[in-house]
Amino acid sequence: MFLEYMHLSGSLKKINKMRMLLFIILMFFLRIDLYSQEKVRECNSSIFLDIDYSGEIPVYDHPNGNITNIVKNDFNKENYVLFDILLSNDSLFYVSAYYSIGDIIIPIKGWIKKNIHLGIFSRAYNEPLIFYACPSKDSKSVYIEKEYNPNMYVVLDCIDRWLKVRIVIEKETYEGWIPPEMQCCNVYSTCN
Repeated sequence: MFLEYMHLSGSLKKINKMRMLLFIILMFFLRIDLYSQEKVRECNSSIFLDIDYSGEIPVYDHPNGNITNIVKNDFNKENYVLFDILLSNDSLFYVSAYYSIGDIIIPIKGWIKKNIHLGIFSRAYNEPLIFYACPSKDSKSVYIEKEYNPNMYVVLDCIDRWLKVRIVIEKETYEGWIPPEMQCCNVYSTCN
């Protein structure tokens, strides 16, 4: 009886070791999968395709997915592509695309790669434009633009209607977050 107990006890130890090893392997692969997934953040802001850009922007069905469509500005009709950014991850925006004249919807929703041809104008006509370190007015300012700048700001990211932008002024590059009330997505006139 004692020998049978010892044999059974040894078998249980082997089974428990195997279970533990399988558990460790499973956790290892789950951890790799979690780190490979990009965080998706809500945005709800509008931007435009650079009005001087004549190239095309591919639209993907999902991150790392297939191209489902292409959008581009229509220079003949002076009709430019606008995007409502719905979601953002580290490298892509999930958007709804439409033309600027009459807000005609291009029946396109999908993911576009973040790039230097996506932009916004400033709405800071009579006040300085503050670039914040984080998407909050409680964060520190990283740059203050004292005079109105009519140039396009490249949109780098978006969180809760705040846009992270980049601008080059006199060979100096500035990046920071601008609040929703300082963003202008009108490609034809100012937003006052």
